Amino acid sequence: MAEPVADRVIKRIGQAAELYHRLVILVAPAGCGKTAALQDVHERTSAPLINVNLELSRRMLDLTSRQRALQLPRLLAEIVSAYAADVVLLDNIEVLFDVSLKQDPLRLLPAQIVSWLKQSSQLRELISAEVRSAKSEIEESGALRTTHLALLREAKDRWYVPDPNKAGDLEKMRERSLLKEFEEYRTSSQRRLKVFRLEAVRAGFKKAWQERDYATIITVARKIPENVLQEDPKLLMWYDQALTRQGGESLC
Repeated sequence: MAEPVADRVIKRIGQAAELYHRLVILVAPAGCGKTAALQDVHERTSAPLINVNLELSRRMLDLTSRQRALQLPRLLAEIVSAYAADVVLLDNIEVLFDVSLKQDPLRLLPAQIVSWLKQSSQLRELISAEVRSAKSEIEESGALRTTHLALLREAKDRWYVPDPNKAGDLEKMRERSLLKEFEEYRTSSQRRLKVFRLEAVRAGFKKAWQERDYATIITVARKIPENVLQEDPKLLMWYDQALTRQGGESLC
């Protein structure tokens, strides 16, 4: 049986968090259920779901063609940043690829990668030449919008290095640390865990629930003291729901 699209999207989101290209694109012909799948992901992860065509159209209605092309990146950034979320789901994005808007949205290199490229004198000169000729553009954030194949090739698959000065990156680093610790609990041979962090268990249960990995929730729940499970409403809810889905018997 094929894995549900929403499940695959959630897994890909988790994998993308570790990479420079922190972007997951869901591609399929019209009418194949992309919107329904994103709605499912939204309900299971609480990540905001944005109708890009609708939101941008409202904001660009009174702008000239030139103003739309120039202001679209800023408008989209404002729409996304308004949610202050680590993961944002974008649906109906056709407007971003409208030829008249001249966006080519998949050709933007983040400032961090541009800084890395400039460590090479050859690439630094190439970037300068591209910008001088107006073939490429450096944005206020330091990101580089370019179609130069050599630059895109050098940037491809570069790892994203978290910036400790950014709250969002700090939270991601913390979450990865907690999930790594949770994985140790899951694979531990101890019948009962003597030492564990409650926040690591919460983070692990949340991720397992989003991925419908009910067996992991049940396995770890049975390794922690029963009173801890009883006194934490979230843990108890995830555990009871996992048992229901798996058809198991509660410890309580």
